[in-house]
Amino acid sequence: MKNVEKSIERDVFRIMRHKLKGKNSEVELKCWRMVKISKVIFSRFGVLPYQIRLKHLIWYFDVVMFWDIEMPASTQYRYYLAIKGFCECVGTWGHWKGHFEIRRP
Repeated sequence: MKNVEKSIERDVFRIMRHKLKGKNSEVELKCWRMVKISKVIFSRFGVLPYQIRLKHLIWYFDVVMFWDIEMPASTQYRYYLAIKGFCECVGTWGHWKGHFEIRRP
């Protein structure tokens, strides 16, 4: 399981690290949030970051973020921004934007 977790971390950083703009610390935080999201998606679907599709992210919004009572709204919004950054890096934000703005915290 450790090899898979390292692979998820490496893939997310490879996808997002140099495409996001901003301070290095903010970019790194956004990448780590997406790593956490990717690990949850992997545990449910067995999908690595390069294989994440719209249905996986919608599941994360609807099930994990909606039902997690301990997650405050500000944290939910930060995770929304991490997902938005991931989609922008992959090049799918233009197509998936409407699905996420409905669910935005």
